[in-house]
Amino acid sequence: MVLAAFQQDSISKLDKLIPTIAEMKQLADQIGISKADFDKAAEEYPGLLSEFHENISMIYSDTAGYNLHWRDAIFEKVITSVDSIPLNNKDPNSRIIPLTGIKIYFLCGTSKFVLILNDVFQCSAIWKIGNNITLRKLK
Repeated sequence: MVLAAFQQDSISKLDKLIPTIAEMKQLADQIGISKADFDKAAEEYPGLLSEFHENISMIYSDTAGYNLHWRDAIFEKVITSVDSIPLNNKDPNSRIIPLTGIKIYFLCGTSKFVLILNDVFQCSAIWKIGNNITLRKLK
């Protein structure tokens, strides 16, 4: 879905892949984030959306320098990874939670690229993306 949204030059399709406040609440409940911490995060949500849009704009900006034409991108593979991180870095006894990342490899002409999504969340049966997304040219 992420690569397809870029191929279609559709920010609105990418926006649908960002967790809503309700989905964030569901995630917070699943991993044990306190109400106070969730409420603080919810207040920061508009800023996170702005960061996401800035990241997407930077990716589109890098596109020109890489001579990448999204419509010509050919999917190659996806590699997922799961790390375990503490819920609270300051607490040595903090609960450990999984953090999923996805790398989407694709070709365009003779060049190979990877979209790196460093925080991906499962909300019900749908995977949602965080604002930590980058594009790299590999060759």
